[in-house]
Amino acid sequence: MRANLATQPSQLVVPLAVLVLNEEAWVHLPSEIFTGISDRIKEGSPFALTVVSTLAAYFVGYIPDREDFEAGGYASTLVPRALLLPPFTPAVGDTLVDGALQLLHEFGESE
Repeated sequence: MRANLATQPSQLVVPLAVLVLNEEAWVHLPSEIFTGISDRIKEGSPFALTVVSTLAAYFVGYIPDREDFEAGGYASTLVPRALLLPPFTPAVGDTLVDGALQLLHEFGESE
């Protein structure tokens, strides 16, 4: 196990994508996410309708919220290890929200 941990990357860079159709935006994420993360993306979006699509492209498991870290939940503790990924930090959900909103606002401003 220690040998496997030593070969894991210390961080991941994963793609996020946004598809804009008229007043709709579709955000494609490389993971499953907690509902609160999806809600934050929708609330911060400049589009009339924002759909959050998960399990797109590269798969990094479940992205937990801060509460899951506080509870020591499955998504924050076991999923990264099971997928041989670096451990998540409590800010992983915030980072995903920030990246998605940055893309949405870039596309929203070009309308």
